Amino acid sequence: MIKVAITGWNGFIAQHLDKALRKAEYSVVGIPRSILYDMPGIIRFMDFNKPEFIIHCASYGNNFSQDNDLETIYANIIATINLLEMTRDVPYKGFINFSSSSVGLPYETFYSATKASSERLVRAFVNKYHKPVFSVRPFTVIGSGEQEEHLIPTLIKSCLTGSEMPFVSEPVHDYIDVDDLCSAVLCLMQYAEKLKGQIIDIGTGVSTSNKKVKEIVEKLTRKKANCVEVKSMRPYDSEEWVADPEVLEFLGWVPKHRLENTISEMVNVMIAGHR
Repeated sequence: MIKVAITGWNGFIAQHLDKALRKAEYSVVGIPRSILYDMPGIIRFMDFNKPEFIIHCASYGNNFSQDNDLETIYANIIATINLLEMTRDVPYKGFINFSSSSVGLPYETFYSATKASSERLVRAFVNKYHKPVFSVRPFTVIGSGEQEEHLIPTLIKSCLTGSEMPFVSEPVHDYIDVDDLCSAVLCLMQYAEKLKGQIIDIGTGVSTSNKKVKEIVEKLTRKKANCVEVKSMRPYDSEEWVADPEVLEFLGWVPKHRLENTISEMVNVMIAGHR
């Protein structure tokens, strides 16, 4: 059985990846966050577990509450280079570095800057050591279990409970169901050697405005969200935020989940939780 080691194992994306990989008959082991800053610890972990794939999901700074700049640098840059360097002699078939779609936005944040740095570190590492490492840029990943402070869970909560929330209509996102993200990763794993050094978008190629998402949630809940309209977007919001899924489409991957269906599942889960 092929073994996959995942960082950020307790996170939303990694937990769904764990399920998808196990369903596909991979063996999965989580890499403890603590050893990402303990280089001998990484070596001991790899020697003991001998993974054939490494998926680096651990990060910091993507959520509004994660505002420690030094922690963002350590998590997104230091942990990444530690993991790359300390697994250099591991004969893995593939190493996937999770970056972020935010690196393509015109407004720089510590999160986007450190994620962009991780992409460049991967390319430099591949140039020097020729290992099968590449980066992926997930766009807006949604599904049951995502962070409560994100737009869709907040809208659903507002519709169900009447809680007040700030809202801006104009920004758009390329929403991708977390299960579609997992299927994309499974697809890319098969081509790790050919993809080394590349940066691959994982998204649908379809942008949807906050206004449209609000309409979908209200339609599904049959209630109105208690929104307080904010007149201007946040600096890092965008009216042009969409993936280029060309590489994945070339490899035969297509998303299976429609946005409305994914939101419907999220609404049903949240309604069940309020009973």
